[in-house]
Amino acid sequence: MSKAVYRKSRAFAPQGFFECEGRGLQWLGEAQSQGGPRVVKVFEWGRDYLDIERVSPCSPTADAAFRFGAELAYMHDAGAPYFGSAPAGYDGTCYFGPLQDPVPMDTGTWTDPATYLAEGRLRPMVQLGIERGSLRESDMDLTQRVIDALPELLGRAADDRPARVHGDLWSGNVMWTNDAGDTQAVLIDPDHRPVATGAHDWENRLLDGIWTYSPEDVWEGLRDCYGKLKEDVKKRYGVTLSTLAAIGFSGMMHGYMAFDENGELLVPFRTWRNTMTGEAAAALTEEFSFNIPQRWSIAHLYQAVLNGEEHVKDVRYLTTLAGYLHWKLTGKKVIGIGEASGMFPIDIDTKGFNKRMI
Repeated sequence: MSKAVYRKSRAFAPQGFFECEGRGLQWLGEAQSQGGPRVVKVFEWGRDYLDIERVSPCSPTADAAFRFGAELAYMHDAGAPYFGSAPAGYDGTCYFGPLQDPVPMDTGTWTDPATYLAEGRLRPMVQLGIERGSLRESDMDLTQRVIDALPELLGRAADDRPARVHGDLWSGNVMWTNDAGDTQAVLIDPDHRPVATGAHDWENRLLDGIWTYSPEDVWEGLRDCYGKLKEDVKKRYGVTLSTLAAIGFSGMMHGYMAFDENGELLVPFRTWRNTMTGEAAAALTEEFSFNIPQRWSIAHLYQAVLNGEEHVKDVRYLTTLAGYLHWKLTGKKVIGIGEASGMFPIDIDTKGFNKRMI
């Protein structure tokens, strides 16, 4: 185990923010004696910082991943007093979300999964989204439908007992290391935070009455993001970025990028900022009995059809800026459900596009 220290910090952090995370890691670590996975050692916390063990990364192996899966099962079985319990020894506010914008998270003494999900997570989070202007009142109605269906959706899981869980296992939550002699997984962060970031300030340009970016703008922005990511790594950890376990790029989830069979962009990218699809959005909203905003990709496509635009007959692939970035960086024409929900209505049961509306 390393004795080197990694300090996480945030000026003016909410009261208890880093104590909650530190105690959470210690609570998870208690399960190691019962067969659970290794968890980074917590050294100290204060109002605006948390000092934890620095881990030297390596590539995972199949054997290590297999062992890690078994260790997680033991950690889950270590249990918790209730659903929604705070970490042992902590009675303050808990948080989740990004370091720069932590969201208060309800804790409680719920005794069954359905009530916990309804009252501890779904309803308060949707209400917060409404208060922030990110969601509408109608979204609470949809949330209530999900809540009402929870017993059926959960099935046998509705009778589960509380488990000791860490969070989704993306690269910001688990690292692989061989600093103890063999390759093993280490849980590093229950709050889902990236270890470094880079951002680019975008500026639309108005071209022939359409707000757009050129492909050159996109790639220049991506290069700027990566350059700032490297700078962030150097500033935070004092090392030069040379190897990545995983990296993600975020792009606009709305808008219209239409390509022909050769992968050529047919018309300039139409961003979310355009308000020229009112006719299409209104018609689709009425047809689907589902609100279709003007910024959605399907509204842009149907407006192009209504306008009789020449390029429509050649469209073979339609995506957003986020989907375009993924395609060009990986060669795969896929899109996450979050971005997909900015293109066309999602079926909450199948987690795919709504086939009935298609």
